[in-house]
Amino acid sequence: MNIVRNSSPDDQKAASRAFQDVQNIRTFHAHNLLSSSRSDQYKLTQAKAWLVQNGGAERDWDRCTAKLCSGLAGALDILCTHWNRVTASPEDAVTAIQALIDAIEREWEPHLFDRMVEEVAVTLGLSDFDPVKYRQARLEDWRKTTEFFLDRTSAEAALRRAIHQEMTIKFGAASI
Repeated sequence: MNIVRNSSPDDQKAASRAFQDVQNIRTFHAHNLLSSSRSDQYKLTQAKAWLVQNGGAERDWDRCTAKLCSGLAGALDILCTHWNRVTASPEDAVTAIQALIDAIEREWEPHLFDRMVEEVAVTLGLSDFDPVKYRQARLEDWRKTTEFFLDRTSAEAALRRAIHQEMTIKFGAASI
């Protein structure tokens, strides 16, 4: 998206909007949104408004699906167009591909941490444990921790150890 932002802010806004719509609707349908969270309530409001705007009061799912797909197809077309422009030159392609690889390596989606927390919770014998709630307050610190490492594998191994140690200190080791 940085490539798009630098060459066409309007294209970047259009693509970002499509991806944000998908994220809001996915969150609305797949998660329990907290009434006490302003962020959750914003996503809920945005998703409901999108559904009414694109599917009507009765939520015509065929219309919603068609609109969502056309928005995503347009966003992907924007990304492909800009990517093809940047990689047209072999010299620029090498730099762009390396920048993309670096960006992917640096990006840690929240669900990756949730999986680690769940594994540790099972190891410690914690039942009915909410990994999302546990992760929310720690996410930025954990992401900063990953920056100390040169590769993703090393960062993940170290973070697993840190989460395990942190949860063991907080909740104790499982007694056998």
